[in-house]
Amino acid sequence: MTQSDLARAYLRMVEDRLRALDVFRERASYANLRRESQEIVELVLKAALRSLGVDPPRIHEVGRFFAREIEALPEELRAEAAILIAASRELRKDREMSFYGEVDSLPTESFSAEEGEEGYRWAALGVAWLRKLLASQGEENEGGEGLR
Repeated sequence: MTQSDLARAYLRMVEDRLRALDVFRERASYANLRRESQEIVELVLKAALRSLGVDPPRIHEVGRFFAREIEALPEELRAEAAILIAASRELRKDREMSFYGEVDSLPTESFSAEEGEEGYRWAALGVAWLRKLLASQGEENEGGEGLR
């Protein structure tokens, strides 16, 4: 198994998760929509790191690590990568609140439709962007690349 294999497996996972977000959208479950969007963006960035031969750290917000690798991307993918880095940071801030809440703040009442849809848009952008990144790498990344 190579880094490229893992990146493609992550693509499959985020494609499936993106489809699952429709349930949360239909049910107006904005905390779940926000939380699952965060996980999608996290996996997108981890897949991108793997596709570049970088073993991602086992933390939830890898945007700052990915930012170090942005120059390795095709130029046409860098602007959207910057959006995803910012989205990762923003969604990470909401991770615990969207799942656990607080004594004085229920997760089901903490997020608006706008915040839920914002997360969805970032997740959808991430999945589409990852498809483009992996397609741009094509056969050049199929060998047994090493870790950095």
